[in-house]
Amino acid sequence: MTTIAFGQNQNISSGVVFDGEPYLAIDPNNSQHIVVAWMSWINISNQFKIKTKTSFDGGQNWSSAVEHPHVVSSYKSADPCIDFDNVGNVFVCYIDFDGIDPPVNGGVYIRKSIDGGLTWNTPVEVINANYDGTKWPIDRPWLVIDKSNGVYGGTIYVTTMNG
Repeated sequence: MTTIAFGQNQNISSGVVFDGEPYLAIDPNNSQHIVVAWMSWINISNQFKIKTKTSFDGGQNWSSAVEHPHVVSSYKSADPCIDFDNVGNVFVCYIDFDGIDPPVNGGVYIRKSIDGGLTWNTPVEVINANYDGTKWPIDRPWLVIDKSNGVYGGTIYVTTMNG
């Protein structure tokens, strides 16, 4: 028989209106290193932003939330996902766009952290909302990184669906 231990639930966000669609990833080289991302409603700007927090002790303690800025200040962010590469870098993928009414501007973006999720580089657009005419393929992006030692090791794969 296998025993699985679960820790105490912790509320790591402090959203007043909505904090949702969380995504959690564990470093494949250090099971105590956890990064979580979520959509957070920002009342001041009346829009969603992506936030992340990091734990290096298996979730007992968490860093302060990092609020990821928009590519364009009027944009909204949604649908975060996270993965680690095989050397411990963290990547967060999400959509940043101007809204759901056509025409849609924005895209799917990836940010990289080389310090475990405490700070993040400038967002890189990997899919433009308008690359395929009127299909707007920017909803629910998913990110996975090849952690093998093969020829494609380290390759980042992103999928999405039409919005």
